[in-house]
Amino acid sequence: MSGIASILNGTVNGAAGTAQGKAGTTITTFSISLAAGFILFATQFSIFLIIRNYLWAKRIYQPRSFLVPVKQRIKPPHNNPFKWLFTVFQIKEDPEVLGKAGMDAYFFLRFLSMCLKIFTPMAIIIVPILIPLNVKQGKATNTIAGVTYNITGLDTLAWSNVSPANSDRYWAHLILSIGVVAWVCFMFHQELIHYITKRVEYISSPGHLLKASSTTVLIQDIPENLCNEAALEELYGDFPGGIRRIWINRDFTTIVNKDKLRKYYENLLENAETDLLRKVAKRSRKAKSHQAGNSVQASEQVAPEHQPEEHPARPEMGPPTPEACRRDLEYDLETKAAWSRFLAPKNRATMRIPKDGHTAAAKIPLIGRFYTTKIDTIYYCRRELARLNKEIEIDAQTPDAYPQNMSAFVQFNSQKAAHMACQSVADTAPRHMKRRLVEISPGDINWPSLNLSWRSRYIRLVGFLFLFAILLFAFGLISVFTGILSRVSTLSGSTSWLKWIGSLPPWLLSFIQGTLPPVIQVIVLSGPLPILIRLLTNRTRGATTGQEGERSLQLWYFIFLLVELFIIPTVSSGLTSIVEELIRTPTSVPNILATNLPTAANYYFSFLILQALSLSATSILQTIRLFKFYVIGHVNTPDSVFEKLSWTNLTRIGSNVPWYTTFAVIGLVYSTIAPLMLLFMLITFSLFWVVIKNNVLYCVRTGTVDGGGLFFPSAINQLFTGLYFMEICLIGLFFLVRDTQDKVACAAQGIIMAVVFVLTILYQIWLMNHLAPLFKYAPIRLEAESKALLSEDQEERRTASRETHDSSKEINPAPQDEEKDLDLTQNSSTDHNLEPNNQQRPPLWQRQSSNRSKDLQAQQREDTKSAARILARLNAPLNEARLSHLEHKLAGPSAALTNTLLPRRADIEAQMLDDPISKVIMQHNDELENLEPEDRDLLISVAFMHPVLRETSPCVWIPRDDEGVSDDEVRRTRELSADVVIDNRGAFFDRKLKVQVDKQPPDMSEFALIMAEL
Repeated sequence: MSGIASILNGTVNGAAGTAQGKAGTTITTFSISLAAGFILFATQFSIFLIIRNYLWAKRIYQPRSFLVPVKQRIKPPHNNPFKWLFTVFQIKEDPEVLGKAGMDAYFFLRFLSMCLKIFTPMAIIIVPILIPLNVKQGKATNTIAGVTYNITGLDTLAWSNVSPANSDRYWAHLILSIGVVAWVCFMFHQELIHYITKRVEYISSPGHLLKASSTTVLIQDIPENLCNEAALEELYGDFPGGIRRIWINRDFTTIVNKDKLRKYYENLLENAETDLLRKVAKRSRKAKSHQAGNSVQASEQVAPEHQPEEHPARPEMGPPTPEACRRDLEYDLETKAAWSRFLAPKNRATMRIPKDGHTAAAKIPLIGRFYTTKIDTIYYCRRELARLNKEIEIDAQTPDAYPQNMSAFVQFNSQKAAHMACQSVADTAPRHMKRRLVEISPGDINWPSLNLSWRSRYIRLVGFLFLFAILLFAFGLISVFTGILSRVSTLSGSTSWLKWIGSLPPWLLSFIQGTLPPVIQVIVLSGPLPILIRLLTNRTRGATTGQEGERSLQLWYFIFLLVELFIIPTVSSGLTSIVEELIRTPTSVPNILATNLPTAANYYFSFLILQALSLSATSILQTIRLFKFYVIGHVNTPDSVFEKLSWTNLTRIGSNVPWYTTFAVIGLVYSTIAPLMLLFMLITFSLFWVVIKNNVLYCVRTGTVDGGGLFFPSAINQLFTGLYFMEICLIGLFFLVRDTQDKVACAAQGIIMAVVFVLTILYQIWLMNHLAPLFKYAPIRLEAESKALLSEDQEERRTASRETHDSSKEINPAPQDEEKDLDLTQNSSTDHNLEPNNQQRPPLWQRQSSNRSKDLQAQQREDTKSAARILARLNAPLNEARLSHLEHKLAGPSAALTNTLLPRRADIEAQMLDDPISKVIMQHNDELENLEPEDRDLLISVAFMHPVLRETSPCVWIPRDDEGVSDDEVRRTRELSADVVIDNRGAFFDRKLKVQVDKQPPDMSEFALIMAEL
């Protein structure tokens, strides 16, 4: 028992493996950590430099050069590593990063730049002053006033090494600490002013003003008597410009569940059909290889038999029962289905479904299998898909039959009205209509969360806090384990059965104590933890949008990291030491705290250098993405292949920024207590800045939609935590300083720092009160400026369009209709088949609703009347002929661009631009500015409609084969039911029987492509 108690005691004292005891961090331990980090960095960075120039690696390291729409593409980096690094430094964050990657990416980099701006002057000034003051005539291992000290290693550079005889030196610490607070507060103010400037430019830009999100407000917790168009129009109709549209949200959970089931069966059917076609291709190739010497026999054997003149009756469409699936199989065999020439029925994919009346029993583990029956996957999924498609289509035709969820989207005619509505008190009840959100992208809405009432949200908040506390405790156990690792040398001397640890080589012991604890901790804290917290914020707490969920994750993840990486390592070690010494010698408590609190910084020397080297190298090598893409990223269906090849990796703001915020907090706290920390801050943030800038330029996206950089003010607010902890620690340390007579030597410094602490709090309150309203909302005076910018932009586009049209007529006097086909923006307005009444539609300016109820009702009637027609247009597949014309039109400029950008490797870059997925993405019309006003209005009219109502039935996409089996499967599926959409164009097998695609999915629509821009 005494051994266990010793282990626990040692572990608590070194919680999280941080405080290395009173002896400090030795140079050996630090050197081992530095060597391990450098080896890891050099290995991964070398691999990156070698493989990044190969064509197969371009999807990992340069997807933003060819796998994003044209307006977001950036010039590929140079192959030469020195020129690549120079290019990364040379590219300006504004306007290049801001224009290509968006506000979130820009302020992500801006945050790292701000940290460098903060710590660079601090390091230049503080390190040369404080380190000599701490080292010269310090305590070290000397005996002063009858007290023998044992301060060694890196501790000699810290606060605790100042001799009692030189306590007046702490005035330098005070002055520099006040300078740190003043400098950091000044930088916070400057950066927030810059953020507001860029935010105002962003929300007033012509492109943003055209978005539905700029003028649409989500209102939740609406009272039942106000949750209708007339009441809401009466409430908000007097705002400037009036209301344009109102969408009353309803609870479509029933349809959504059917849609999830439909997608599940679609995926099963695609996989089963693809596996069937692959088996056919294997048998066919094997037969052809065996019969290569006798081509006549081979052709006779493979050739399909003549179909009988009278075909058996096609089985009727009905419920997907086992009997119906058996009839489908018999029909295929009787009609000589193409697959039957190569495979027996037993070779087809099967699945298990519950027997009648045993649905619940079939879900029981182990014994549930006895309550299921085996069935053919393809036949069953065809019938289930047809049934669900039909049911969802019927259900979607009567949306008013579903209950309201007491929320609505209200679109105003002006941005000013939308922002005013968000800041106005709407109802007399305390919680009714209190939650109002603006600047919401339709593609970012978490629709199930709209069904939550305010009571449900409060209950979920309590549940979230409870689960978060459990997570905090559970991951704290990992800190206990890393604490044991960091103190194995101490435990070997105090615990008999651990004495064998003392026989380990010194370098191995240093590696275990100095390197392993932070590595284990970071792997755990950066791996499963953000996934779990994101799940809690989005599902348990019910975030309304993805961006709201990311900002919530940013807050709670930062709190978690602050506790696990700072509070436990720094505070718990000192406090437990106090308790122990208080029992033995109560008068020694001040000396214990004054010595142990600064030495807790020693852990971060190893921690930060490991993170700076290992995480930056892992991030730039894209290790996880590389492993997923080429090792475990097996995909089977054309849809999954297209998604894999066209997907650009995401770096989540909510799970990345908290790490850098925590690092900055640690740097601020120890800036004057352990000045050497500032040098590690410079190394850490310099490496991260280079890596993150490279990644946001060439590799990753910061989210599915741009959040406008709203995380940036939150991160700055969280950095105030570092100032507060620094001031609190300094107040305590000043009062604990003793002179040679064991009297308080720095009471004046402590009082001054307490005053600074209060002033810092008042400053943050003042800063937030004055600037916070501008973080999110647009000023009223911005309306006139925005209108002027929009008019100017529209005039420039009209002028450019006329010049382009005139020049194209001179160069190529083609017929007018053909020219319209080449222009992606004109396709919608010239498609008379999909919109027969286009000529009768009044101009857009005549349909602008005012603040009068009759105008709003007319708009509502027009939208309702044309809903089916609008959705038919928007969800129509991309026209392949038009895309081929556009591809030919863009071929010349693309080739010229390639030769201009990278003449050194023109062949590689040409292959990148010739990539079929790149061509498809290049043809996407994702700029609202390029759309005609009529088309923009159509998009917006359905933008905030529930996705399950506006989406079409998914298309089953299967690959073609050489034997015609795929064509036969498509024909038979269509014969079974017209409610199942299936196609095989644009997908095929390669020589290794892997699925390849050279076109977009058949059900990809222009509306789906432009949703993120709305």
